[in-house]
Amino acid sequence: MSMRVAATHQANSRGRAVADRVACLFTVALLAISLAGCNCIIRSSTGSKFRAQTPAASLISQTANKEKVTESNKFTESQPRTPIPLPAATLLSPQPEPSCEVETTGDNVHERQKLDYEQQCYRHAEIIVRDRLQLLQDSIDKTINAIKGTPIALPQAPLLSPQPEPSCEFETAGSSNIDERQKLDYKRQCYRHAEMIVRDRLQLLQRSVDATISAIKRRERGSP
Repeated sequence: MSMRVAATHQANSRGRAVADRVACLFTVALLAISLAGCNCIIRSSTGSKFRAQTPAASLISQTANKEKVTESNKFTESQPRTPIPLPAATLLSPQPEPSCEVETTGDNVHERQKLDYEQQCYRHAEIIVRDRLQLLQDSIDKTINAIKGTPIALPQAPLLSPQPEPSCEFETAGSSNIDERQKLDYKRQCYRHAEMIVRDRLQLLQRSVDATISAIKRRERGSP
């Protein structure tokens, strides 16, 4: 009788030991699944499958996504902004009025020399200011292309159209009564007025470009 009781007690001890070992292994397995954040496939009562994520896996996924967003923001912030091309300051300085007038002694020969000098002077002055106008127009075109779609005020289109070369050649229409002095005086007046027209147009464009540049700088500073 005592031997049967001892055998029964020993069997119960072995059973408890096996149960404890199984419980320990089950706990370790659960911990491993939680730490690894594995996805579990669960079968519902209707037979369909869905994937459930453990809290640990969700936390790891959220942390990884935050790190990706942070790295993306750092990359975006590190990208330098492309500077807006602006006209050079020398193109915005006022164009001085040409000094082409010369004194004469009243002699007819000297008068022709005076007219010839002045018409050549005004002709070259008109070329200089027309070339400068063209350079400013080309430069502000690059600025306009860089700020398209923004509310920044731009120069008016007529100020950006090319300036035609003046036509100051004196046409006699077959008349031989026109002397050299009259031709020179006509050309002198023509080039003089042409230079004034281009210089005034350059000044208008310079003022408009100044306003555009000021608006661009305020926008870059974040000022209204």
